[in-house]
Amino acid sequence: MKRKLIDVARRAGVGHATVDRVLNERGGVRPETAKRVLDAARDLGFDRKLPTLYRQGLRFEVLLGRRQMPLCARLSDAIVRFGRPFKDIVAIERTFVDETRPELVAEAILKSRGNALVVYGQDHELIIDAIAEVTSAGKPVVTIVSDVPRRRA
Repeated sequence: MKRKLIDVARRAGVGHATVDRVLNERGGVRPETAKRVLDAARDLGFDRKLPTLYRQGLRFEVLLGRRQMPLCARLSDAIVRFGRPFKDIVAIERTFVDETRPELVAEAILKSRGNALVVYGQDHELIIDAIAEVTSAGKPVVTIVSDVPRRRA
């Protein structure tokens, strides 16, 4: 009998999307949850090669301006090329945000699930505050194209 993701999900007590992330090593799953998924898949005799060691690699999120902007399109392509050699240990997620709407950029900064963040942003109070909030929580942030200053006094 061929085992399905849903069988593993039930056995591990997680959703099928979590099983998919673990089995395809996409990250974003706590190590103890990933272990439960792998144990369930092995217990069920899951018919495929399973990862031998779940490791949560680094996850960078790059917030770029609108995709239609030639500079952002070129930056996006360069980021993809740069990340290829590191794809087994670093996940690089690109998110396009309308840079003319600082509230959207700030919201994307605050919602980022990456271990570190690269931001294409402007010198705007909302963006400065969002960067200050995530850096105070320990998340490194690098700005590109413009230097976003630290929170104003």
